[in-house]
Amino acid sequence: MMLKFFFAFTLACFFHGNNIAKFTITKDATGLYIIANLDASDLALDLNGEAQDITIEDLQTYLYKHTVYVVNNQHCSQSITDFKIEQDHFIVTSKLSGEFNKIHTLRIKNTALIKVNTKQSNIIELRFDGLYRDFLIDENQPILNITL
Repeated sequence: MMLKFFFAFTLACFFHGNNIAKFTITKDATGLYIIANLDASDLALDLNGEAQDITIEDLQTYLYKHTVYVVNNQHCSQSITDFKIEQDHFIVTSKLSGEFNKIHTLRIKNTALIKVNTKQSNIIELRFDGLYRDFLIDENQPILNITL
């Protein structure tokens, strides 16, 4: 119990003052999905607007500009299937184009929110085919090359 508390405290201290966005990659029988969790006020600032005025089209354009996914050497476009605002965060679900029985390689470029916060960290979570792996993307390393 004490170890869990220490670990949580250490993480909180380590990330204090830095913004974090999560991009969780999941897979089911129908396809490969990205669930993005983005700070609403930072996203609004990056889009030069107000959070309540952000539309699905704004989100689609933003993600197209700031994220790239290449799976098994195939560039994948993404289309938003759902979005909502929860506790000052946009939760955006996108489906990647293509069919993937087995994923061997991933190349991910992600510059979301980095323009508004140079200490921005984007966490990439892989949650498919029994994988439970996390990666960090930031201003210094905006591209990941992952072999599975």
